[in-house]
Amino acid sequence: MAEREKESQPREPLRVTDLLLISTAQLVQKAWAFLGTISHPETGTQHRDLDQARLAIDATERLLDLVRRAGVPADALRDLEFQLANLRINYLALREKNPSPASSPDGSRE
Repeated sequence: MAEREKESQPREPLRVTDLLLISTAQLVQKAWAFLGTISHPETGTQHRDLDQARLAIDATERLLDLVRRAGVPADALRDLEFQLANLRINYLALREKNPSPASSPDGSRE
């Protein structure tokens, strides 16, 4: 019965900053998957696509900027920022091994 009582009590709406953090965490996971370091949750297989990884990394960076400006405490962002730094390092290392004509040596698009 306690569960029913909890369900019937009004809840606070999910804040946009919470949604941004959830979305950021999902993008981090997709970036790792597209770097080929983990299996894709949808397929259970590994598949590397550096262009998709780059898009996920760039989107992660933009979302983290929004969350920072919204006043989310730095300690709440620390893990995601660490993940972003590691993604960038791994992306650049893979891009260096597999250069794309659309990328410059530092990994940025021309």
